[in-house]
Amino acid sequence: MSPLRKNDIANYINSCFLNDEKQSNYTQSLIDVLSALDWNGSIRTLRDSIPYKTQKEALNETEFTNVLAALGYKTDIVQLRSSDLDEAVFPCLFMTEGLNKSELSILTHKPANDKKGKAYIFTKLSDVNSITTDKTIAVSGRSWFLKLFLRFKSFFAQVLLASFFINLLALITPIFMMSIYDNVIGDHSKGTLNFLLFGVVLAVIIEFILRCLRTRTISWFGARLDYVVSTNILDKLMKLPAHLTEKASVAAQLSRIKAFESVKEFFTGALALSFVELPFTIILIVAIAFIGGTLVLIPVISILIFLTILWVMHIKIKGLTKRLALVSNDRQSMSIESFIKKETLGYSGGFDAWIERFQKTNAEASYVSYKYTQSISLLDTISQGFIILSGTAMIYFGVEKIWLDELSMGALIALLILTWRSLSPIQTVCSSIPRLEQVKKNITQINRLMDLKPEFDINNISEKEPIFKGNIEFHNVGLRYTKDADPVYAGFSLRIEQGNMVAITGENSTGKSTTLKLVSGLYRPQAGSVRIDGVDIRQIDPIQLRQNIAYVSQDPDFFSMSLKDNLRLVKPNAIDNEIDTAIAQAGLEEWVNDLEDGLDTLITDYNKENIISNAIKPQFALARAYLQDSPIMLIDEMPYQFLNTAAGTKFLSVLKKIKGNKTILFITYREDYIDLADIVIKLSSDERPVIERGNQGA
Repeated sequence: MSPLRKNDIANYINSCFLNDEKQSNYTQSLIDVLSALDWNGSIRTLRDSIPYKTQKEALNETEFTNVLAALGYKTDIVQLRSSDLDEAVFPCLFMTEGLNKSELSILTHKPANDKKGKAYIFTKLSDVNSITTDKTIAVSGRSWFLKLFLRFKSFFAQVLLASFFINLLALITPIFMMSIYDNVIGDHSKGTLNFLLFGVVLAVIIEFILRCLRTRTISWFGARLDYVVSTNILDKLMKLPAHLTEKASVAAQLSRIKAFESVKEFFTGALALSFVELPFTIILIVAIAFIGGTLVLIPVISILIFLTILWVMHIKIKGLTKRLALVSNDRQSMSIESFIKKETLGYSGGFDAWIERFQKTNAEASYVSYKYTQSISLLDTISQGFIILSGTAMIYFGVEKIWLDELSMGALIALLILTWRSLSPIQTVCSSIPRLEQVKKNITQINRLMDLKPEFDINNISEKEPIFKGNIEFHNVGLRYTKDADPVYAGFSLRIEQGNMVAITGENSTGKSTTLKLVSGLYRPQAGSVRIDGVDIRQIDPIQLRQNIAYVSQDPDFFSMSLKDNLRLVKPNAIDNEIDTAIAQAGLEEWVNDLEDGLDTLITDYNKENIISNAIKPQFALARAYLQDSPIMLIDEMPYQFLNTAAGTKFLSVLKKIKGNKTILFITYREDYIDLADIVIKLSSDERPVIERGNQGA
């Protein structure tokens, strides 16, 4: 890595975090590790991998390893002495364990001094060893979720082993009861009682320890699963093409993220433990057969009845679960839409009609929920009843064996305990059929989401960023929003030279914003092509394409971070002078000076509207575009209120100043802006786009 490259990375990382001398400096270690590994990615890739911290605290160990994982490196942490390091693991990071402070250092060869500590060993990740990439999933034929699940097979082995011994220890209590009734009470043996009591207490302590270890493992698994799946769901949604997400409602998008909640609860709850203990029920069944002989038929028959109930009720509840999900989603969508469009309902006088429609949807959802709950209660009642009947049958036939001197009183009590214990996991599973259906449905939904082809793959992005000049060409472009809709374009062709300024005007809903989205690759034409510098944009990575195009949307968004970081979204390594210049071009100096913390002001959902008013939004969006300083600039329609202010006049003067230096496409109805353009595209709903050459000397 060249010194200049290393300095750029170091400066950026240091700008993201404040060094804390009280803890191990993972921030500096990240710089050293990337240098030692000859990492040659872009600043943007680094920016997307680093966690955002409002107070810029130093990196901790977990965040350090997560950053490297995002950059394509697996980190193994091993406790050892430095002399035990193999040459194959270098370069690695080594933490020396000291009395007062631990020290982190990069090792490229074995150190002269032997020290005790832990080594961070880095391995380059690739599609060959990644088990959740699209390539490996396609080859294996396994679903995304199953492939992820198998990553934790070593932890499941631990849980199964602990469950095996827990079920073995479960035999201690019934054996203790049998011994008490059969030997201790009749013989008045105090010594035997103390001996048995000691054994039971010891078994309880061991079982408690095993259950704690099992719970800890499952909790860790749940937390890790939550992080991995939630991150991947959001990551997939962000990478999907615009046409798959922009028409979906907020409720539909939220449901995709919330779908995992029930899955996580299943794998970390009592139901999952019931499934884990199911295979070990055979231990209890064998014990019943050993003590009671033919009485083992009672729990065996009960298990078969439970399985029959499971199969019958599964069919009914499956349909109810699917129907409930649909009507609940409709109700949730209407509720969210009511809040979003409350103002529209108010001035249109549509409250009564909307409430009437919501009442019908709510009534249907409530009825389906009632039938669903009724089925669950019925299933729970039946399963609980069979547990009681099984115990009653064991007592009845056990008493007959006692009368025949084939069974002791203590053995009968032990059999009763073992019967209820063996049937308990199966009853839990039967009672939880609705949850199982919901979990199965949500896992299927997650798999379908993960099966969607993303617009880009971050692992396949070329580290060599393209350099655009700004020539744009529409070549026989044809586009429809849907298969049944009228075409927005049909055979649209236009060549825009580097430095041209293009005004797009026309009626509402005629494809003005669509034209900009075609250039940025957010929309893909069904026919023809859009080319930049002679290259079809479908051959350019979408991320790198948009990073080289400044885009000002009609309704700009801002994120919960500082104003400066909001600006740096488009240029992570922007220095303060560049930011100040962009602010001045947008005419925001006075506004920034009035803020107590200036550009360091933190934006949140609670103060966003107070800090960035509707009047400031277009100016701030323009400042972001100016900072990006791309050869191509796309500007959606700016509000008339803005254009008629001093800020609008400033915007017009900036356009005149940069004309000829950048290729600019903007949407407007204003004649003073149209007169500034070299090319004017006039769009209408029932005619082909009309191309006019503007005032070249403007």
